[in-house]
Amino acid sequence: MSWLPNSQYWRLNQILRNRHIQLCSLILVSNFFGRAIF
Repeated sequence: MSWLPNSQYWRLNQILRNRHIQLCSLILVSNFFGRAIF
């Protein structure tokens, strides 16, 4: 896959990383609220 430019790889990496961070924060927040409720 050397025909793909580096910027495309970087953009995809950034999108995946942002999704991962959002997912982790969402899990942490839901965990925190679950503990506070129960």
